[in-house]
Amino acid sequence: MSKVKSWFYAAKVGRTKGIYSSWNDCQLQTNGFPGSKYKKFRVKQDAEEYIVSTHESAGVTHSAFSKKSAGYYAVKVGRNKGIYATWTECQRQISRFSGCKYKKFPTRSEAEDYIGLGALLKVRPASNAVTVYCDGACRGNGKVGAIAGVGVWWSHGDIRNISERCPGRQSNNRAELIALVRVHEQTMNVTTPLTIKTDSKYSINCMETWLRIWQLNGFMGSKGKPIENEPIIRYLAKLRERVRRLGRKVALDYVPGHTGIEGNEQADRYATEGTYLAEVEEPDWIALRKEVEVKMNVELAERKRKLLSAGTC
Repeated sequence: MSKVKSWFYAAKVGRTKGIYSSWNDCQLQTNGFPGSKYKKFRVKQDAEEYIVSTHESAGVTHSAFSKKSAGYYAVKVGRNKGIYATWTECQRQISRFSGCKYKKFPTRSEAEDYIGLGALLKVRPASNAVTVYCDGACRGNGKVGAIAGVGVWWSHGDIRNISERCPGRQSNNRAELIALVRVHEQTMNVTTPLTIKTDSKYSINCMETWLRIWQLNGFMGSKGKPIENEPIIRYLAKLRERVRRLGRKVALDYVPGHTGIEGNEQADRYATEGTYLAEVEEPDWIALRKEVEVKMNVELAERKRKLLSAGTC
């Protein structure tokens, strides 16, 4: 008697997005959930593709989850010029487009150079993107072997979109914080008012509620131990302090996750794709924070010099 092949049930929109090995488990996530979306697959990788894709068809032949080489798809001539994280997205821009030009690269910088936007990225203002979405994802969150990813989404094909592996310890909260960090790093020299939308109440509370308490008690938790993710939180807080001193307006706005809001869904997709990328080295968050402090001191000295030269100080 031949062995019955198992199915993989992918809940794309439901109470908890994920892949389940039984129909009953999938039903628990989708039954009665408004706008639920789910499918079953013979191959787990196809189920993973379905969850992070923006289309509904199965049978994807180009995987966005290769651990060895995720790559970046650069569309030089197509419907929308830009950098895309998956072959599916790239196909939408080039399919049946006369004279299309595109190429896959192992690094984002090479892809940017190919389409002639590498230098522009460094100076481009976010004048047409006053709202940005960020998210973190973690497969097996809280368990041994968890893998986390970071996602930032501005708009379709935007070169500022980010999909990367979470560095260091793997957890959803860390990934959420680092996504916020990436947005602040990207936009430090942009003057346009910015709204950052995130589904992480934890991240928002860290910056807008708990930070004041931690600054007074030496970043200690309620049990007298150092808080989780202290180095990242202090670096992010310093970035936001610099933003305020520069006179910029950056608001954190909570958005409920997995409710069909495109920006949030896209950021989640980019974060999920980041979980399939190779491990990356943990940055020295303390050194990064000190670099920001140095820049702030230089900027303060320059402002004082200008005031003195103008005779107003």
